[in-house]
This record gives sequence, structure tokens and C-alpha cells, in this order.
Amino acid sequence: YRCTFDQGLCEVNEVIGNLRSWACNCRAEYSGGKCSRFSCPNGCNQRGHCIASGVCSCFRGFRGDTCEIDCGCGHHGQCD
Repeated sequence: YRCTFDQGLCEVNEVIGNLRSWACNCRAEYSGGKCSRFSCPNGCNQRGHCIASGVCSCFRGFRGDTCEIDCGCGHHGQCD
């Protein structure tokens, strides 16, 4: 078992008899079961996608570093 591109530390999670289960302990900038997803503050407030470590791409109608600002256009337009 290996974490994606060594972006985390693979550790034994559980031992039952001769069976072992593994889990990734991801570095701060990554998340997911195999550390294959970027991690952003507040998960971009569920108003965008995390496209790089700490970088959000906001959905239409939102802006800000973590997509925290609602432009007030009912999520149908662009922010000015």
C-alpha cells in the first residue's frame, strides 16, 4: 500500500491476526484516502473546487481566497 507520489506517510492502521490494514497520514497540503487530493482552507467553503494546495477555483457567484464572498447575484452571474 502506498500513498500517492509519497504525499503522505503510509502506516499500519489495524492488525487482526496476520492481516494488516494500511492508511495514509497525509501531509497538510493533501487529503483523501491515498493523499491524492489537494487540501484547501475550509474546503473552499463548499463554493468552489480546490485546484492546488491552498488554491480555490470558485463557482459562479462567489469570490475570495476561500470562496467566502457571495456576490449577491443568486449564484447565476459573475462577480465584478
